[in-house]
Amino acid sequence: MIKTILTIFFISGVVAQTQPEPEKPDIAINFVKADDELLLNWSVNTYVGYPVYKAENFSMFDDNHLIYGLSLGTPLGIKTGLSYSTLNFELINYIFGNTNPLGNEDDDFGETVFHIGLNSGVFINDLSLNYTLATGKHEHGYGYISAINIDLPYWGDFEVRSTIRFTVVPTGPDLTSGWVDLGVSLGYEF
Repeated sequence: MIKTILTIFFISGVVAQTQPEPEKPDIAINFVKADDELLLNWSVNTYVGYPVYKAENFSMFDDNHLIYGLSLGTPLGIKTGLSYSTLNFELINYIFGNTNPLGNEDDDFGETVFHIGLNSGVFINDLSLNYTLATGKHEHGYGYISAINIDLPYWGDFEVRSTIRFTVVPTGPDLTSGWVDLGVSLGYEF
């Protein structure tokens, strides 16, 4: 029995080595190098997203609304690791509603907040992958946004991004909560 199993393994190994190796895709990740000419520019972007996950102490808010934003990207930046990070500013508006408030629960929670942050990215072949980190002053303290953005194929000066955003906001004097939203960003570079 053992001889039969070993023979099968040996024959399988020989046959596997005679098969041509499948062609591997050519994936190039382009990072900023010291001698690269950077084409940094200004951009104006709009954002629309929808919350797909809320933290535990947001459970009372059962009426989700779209999250809207407007941002301005600048050519001002610094080299951060293997990429270049540029300064960006954004206004974000969010609101969560409570259709059945109990006791001292709020009817809704939301506001319009100004954020300042950095946007950094790399190119993988023709695909642009960006990471955004921003902070802003909310009613109860500072909140944070981090986002992963994938630019859809090149459309000239216009850009279309699919985005997943992770938001952390203060909800009270000593409470913090947050949500995850999926969205689309439309922008124009000049």
